[in-house]
Parts: sequence; structure tokens; C-alpha cells
Amino acid sequence: MQQLHARGICALAVKTVFYDTLPDEVIAFCEKNGLLVLYSLAETELTQPATAIAKLLRSYDWSAADFTIGVSTCQPTHSSLHQIIRESMDANLLAQYQQTDILLYADLGIYRQLLPLSREAAFQQQLEAVTETLLAYDSRYSSSLLDTLLAYVSNHGEISPTAQQLYQHPNTIRYRIAKAKELLAPLLGPADFYEQISNLLRIYLLQQVETPHEVRFTK
Repeated sequence: MQQLHARGICALAVKTVFYDTLPDEVIAFCEKNGLLVLYSLAETELTQPATAIAKLLRSYDWSAADFTIGVSTCQPTHSSLHQIIRESMDANLLAQYQQTDILLYADLGIYRQLLPLSREAAFQQQLEAVTETLLAYDSRYSSSLLDTLLAYVSNHGEISPTAQQLYQHPNTIRYRIAKAKELLAPLLGPADFYEQISNLLRIYLLQQVETPHEVRFTK
């Protein structure tokens, strides 16, 4: 370990199929020199990664509530490391948005399709054009089209709960949505308005998430 540390390593992974733990003097050396020791999960723990991670954190007297953790899917080989990191980052971002401690990539739902799509230049260009159009109108007329659409999307396209959330009459919400459709028609076209605006604004909300915590990768 002293020789490895001298070569500049920052972490040590222990495959527990060979060793259950490390000698006390090795652990003490790692703690003294700030080396991270990672133990592989047992096969039974892989089916419940969130529980296994919480258990691992407790072993260091840490709480999962102190972190925002994104958990990737299991991949068979190290050649998929780039995918593992990307999935962990995506799960971490959505966990911060949902204000949850641990989120599995497998539980991302529609975001498993939206997040990769959102990294495409064409998607970002369309998102910027849509939000800039709405914000420009809101600024000019002291309106709330963008906030109305955000509430509309968060309420799954239903008028009544959107109106209740914004303390507005349902007809006011209908008028604002109709105005938004009119403004955005050159960008979105006449069909599938809700589907398109829903996908765009879901990503817009994620991009507003601040990241006060250090991103943690797992698996």
C-alpha cells in the first residue's frame, strides 16, 4: 500500500470474493493518507443497490441524507464504464430535482429517453428558442406564459389542477395555453403541442437544478 500510495493512487477496490476486509494496519494507513477503500457488493446486494449503498455509508458513519446519489445499471464489463458514469450522472441530476437521497437509473422512467435526447444540439436549440420566445413575451406584456406551461406540464396537461396551483380561473389558463400555442407554432408546428412542450420543459426544469452537493458515482 505504501508503494501504491507513492505512485499516486487515490482509491483501492477490494474484491470481497478474495478478501472480506483488509488488515487493520492497511486500513489505518488508508485513513491517514486519505485513500478511499471500496468493497465490492455481494451478489445478493446487487438486487437492492440502494439498500447496499445506505449500508456502506453507515459503515463510515455517514448518512445517505448527506448525499445525492445516482445509481447506474449493472454492466458486465469495464468497457461500459462511460455508460455507467453517464447513467449515474443522469440519475443524480433527477434525484436532486426530486429531492431524494438515492435514485436508481432504472427508475428514471421517461427521462431515460429524454436525457440522452436533451444532449443533442438540435434539442437544445429548440429548447432555447421556445423558452426565449416565451420569456420575451412575458417580459413585454407582464404575462406568465412560461410559468403557466411549467405548471401545466407538472399537472400532466390538466387544466383544473393547473388553475388551482396558480390561483387562476380555468379560462385564464386556457387563454394562456392558446396564446403559447400561437406563439410557438413556428417552432413546434400545429400538432402534438402538449407532447413537445412537455418533453422540452421537463428538461428545462432539470437544467434549473443547482448542484450544491458533490456528484457521487456508484457501481
